[in-house]
Amino acid sequence: MMAGLLLVATGATSNEDASVWTVTLDERAVFPDGSPLDAEVVKWNVTRLLTKNNGVSWMFADVMTPELIVVVDALTVQFNLVKPFAPFDLTLSWIFLANPALVAENAGSDNGETWQIDHAAGS
Repeated sequence: MMAGLLLVATGATSNEDASVWTVTLDERAVFPDGSPLDAEVVKWNVTRLLTKNNGVSWMFADVMTPELIVVVDALTVQFNLVKPFAPFDLTLSWIFLANPALVAENAGSDNGETWQIDHAAGS
């Protein structure tokens, strides 16, 4: 089971037209093995979601691209959207977070997809 980004965020704010969203992470958020769950992890997971183009990627495909995700600092990630999307903060619970190191260790030929079916890699 993986937690959504909403569960590890302490806040999500947007600019006036909802085209730029800044998400702040809880400094206490870690994976079960103690690895930090930081902004780089969030960027890796969202990039992976968009690149895989399956699951809930349809919710985000029209509003963001991996190139526009910016790691501001260890606990802050900025999503510069392709177009304004006012309910973006409501979709954060659908951005699931896997431990990149654990996925890489078990990547196989499908970037960890098969392994993740019956193994926990999430927050």
